[in-house]
Amino acid sequence: DYWEGQLWESGHRLEMRVADINEYLRWRRISSGCGIALFFLRWLCGWYDSGFVWDCSLDFAEVYASNLICLANDLGSLEKELEAGEANSYPIILMRRYGQTKEQALEKTKALHDRNVGNLLRLANGQKRQIPEIEAVYLRSLMRMVAGSNAWSILETDRYLHHLNGAVSQRKE
Repeated sequence: DYWEGQLWESGHRLEMRVADINEYLRWRRISSGCGIALFFLRWLCGWYDSGFVWDCSLDFAEVYASNLICLANDLGSLEKELEAGEANSYPIILMRRYGQTKEQALEKTKALHDRNVGNLLRLANGQKRQIPEIEAVYLRSLMRMVAGSNAWSILETDRYLHHLNGAVSQRKE
């Protein structure tokens, strides 16, 4: 799935196409590292050998968490991506495909981010029934993954300041 997402993103970049917003929302989670991170998070929490039945509410939790990570990234990298002519970004799609101003696009992106926060918190904190420990551990881990991603993205690193995100440097011998 991740490689399919990379091909989707690369195809848009090469053809200089701006995705439809629904297409973007579907593929962004796949083309980012979220899917891989979720696979390993499930593995670390013991899901693959547990024998427990996966509750569909956990699918929703993963979608909300992935959306949060991707939208926060889109907001944090907006200036860099505008400068680079990128179009695989929620606010940039709103601007280029739907004619919104930068301010409008930022507000809509923040609003969608905040709705995902609310949905994830309601799902994680609003469990009225007693859930198995494996689900509780997974939800806590998922929340930590989102928090960790946000903490990492706001650090002053070379990631955005020097446009090195995804760049491969060549060592000189």
